[in-house]
Amino acid sequence: MKSRLSALIGAAILTGALAAGCTSDDSGDVGESTTSTTESIPGMGTPVEGDGATVTVNAAYETDTIRQYTDGSWTTGQERPSEEVTARDKGKFVVVETTVTNDTNRDMDLTCRSTGGYVDAVLQTDREALYQPIKSLYEIPGNPACNADLGSGFDSEMTWIFEIPEDREALSFNFLSNTSDGEDTAFIRLDKLGEKPSTSAKDPEPTDAPGAAAVEPEADAYTPEVVPEAQPDPEVEQYDPDPVIGFTGAPSVDSPHVLDKEISSCGDPSIHETGTTFFTDGTSGWTSTCAAQMG
Repeated sequence: MKSRLSALIGAAILTGALAAGCTSDDSGDVGESTTSTTESIPGMGTPVEGDGATVTVNAAYETDTIRQYTDGSWTTGQERPSEEVTARDKGKFVVVETTVTNDTNRDMDLTCRSTGGYVDAVLQTDREALYQPIKSLYEIPGNPACNADLGSGFDSEMTWIFEIPEDREALSFNFLSNTSDGEDTAFIRLDKLGEKPSTSAKDPEPTDAPGAAAVEPEADAYTPEVVPEAQPDPEVEQYDPDPVIGFTGAPSVDSPHVLDKEISSCGDPSIHETGTTFFTDGTSGWTSTCAAQMG
């Protein structure tokens, strides 16, 4: 974070109620003055144990838009309808994705506080300002539903969203459970705060040498497979779909069979016997083809 982070967080005074959930009148416990140094405040990716809860900030980013469930109906097996919500004029959203572990001895409701146990969270920015999460966190896709009990010892993914002025810098995520007396607020530096991750982004390939740039392997050029045309096997007798059936010998001696000949023309019915056939090799005979034609 910037060099002034130490002074700002070290001078942070929790003078307001720390709140999260779905109702505007929820209020948390008031914290006392907390002094710390940059080195003693853990950063993102580190599980931070507070009074009643352990929180790990997995990702944090700024964005102009978020998605929120709508009141539309849907059926089993369908994705629940949602809509895009845009930050107010001259504002921006800070999205903090966390894993929360319930360290209390009772159930915890992270979004609606229906079970008595819950976690207060605020976003601290420069100018020593504190911001509560937006309302209805149970309407954020992926968050626990309203009245979903997180049992003692269990953990849950939880996304907190804060709306702050566009010229403010988010410094830390601060939290405590409602079982605390307000003196044990935990701080997590947003030291890896970035832009909204792209859903189409691809993880880089691992490299063998430290510091080596990951290089996408070039895709082989596509070469269409050429299938050679099937050639007839000279050893296998090929089937002729229109064989010439007939004979060239005397009717009393020869009988109709497949002839290895091509028909040139059939005889004239007025002067030739029915079926008389003249072949391209100059011979003649009888075929069923000409018999049908002359009949």
